[in-house]
Amino acid sequence: MALLVAGAFTACKSGSLASCVSPCVAGRVVAADTGQPLAGAKIHRVKATTQNVDEPAKGGQLMEQSPVVAVTDGDGTFILDAEMALTPLMHRDWYSVTLSFERPGYLQLQTNYTTLSVNGRTAEGAPKVNAGDIRLKPSQP
Repeated sequence: MALLVAGAFTACKSGSLASCVSPCVAGRVVAADTGQPLAGAKIHRVKATTQNVDEPAKGGQLMEQSPVVAVTDGDGTFILDAEMALTPLMHRDWYSVTLSFERPGYLQLQTNYTTLSVNGRTAEGAPKVNAGDIRLKPSQP
């Protein structure tokens, strides 16, 4: 049984019990005003919410946010791994994901990726989005 479950989490391949529910997303976070890369920006998946992204999250909104799943490196690049889920119906590439990008001194940015955003595959076969540059606006002009 453990071998079956372990195999289900390995990749999005036909015959697997797991389906991709959000893609691998890769890109670079930069300052909108200067174009300079931003190291240490935190990226996480969020659930749909009515939160105003120009205001800090509060109480229940914070509880709905997923933990940080990626942090940008020295040149602002990040790779967010694909997320897998065991599903009774084998539906390859069924997903939609909202990502939040945060860094002190900059406004939080949320953006959504769906199947229409996919522009490649990982070596394991998971859908991949090459997001390009994510531009964060400074919180103080």
